Amino acid sequence: MTAHPVMTGLVLPTLKDWAATEPDDPWPHILLGRFHDWTLDDRHPERHFRAAMMIAPDMIEARRGVALWLLDIVERNQHHLPEDYLGDRAADTARMEEVIQLSAGLPDPDEAEGLRRRALRLRGQATGEIAGEGLTTYGISPAI
Repeated sequence: MTAHPVMTGLVLPTLKDWAATEPDDPWPHILLGRFHDWTLDDRHPERHFRAAMMIAPDMIEARRGVALWLLDIVERNQHHLPEDYLGDRAADTARMEEVIQLSAGLPDPDEAEGLRRRALRLRGQATGEIAGEGLTTYGISPAI
């Protein structure tokens, strides 16, 4: 059996059941965000991380998950720069402000600074303060 049927037939349904039966536990939401499968879940992974953060506002995994997905959204919106901006610049600016705030709550100073710098660069490109450069690759960090 390959990994995808195990994920779609066992892991993700189990996580959804766990989230439903234990609504005060942030972990099923963290794992649903990490192991997201677009074919089974129309909720964006960011919403799963936000659900975990609502339950446990200081949970590092939730803060990191939200921050990384916000970065991913903005990087996707900017990957055709300098020719085209695919998203809403004001919304992306707000997303990067949130990443800066979220990164301040991370215990690893190197990780926090890396996320903050990435958010500052993307915010600058969203506002037009710095020239945008498209990304050849984008996506969330495997560190989550």
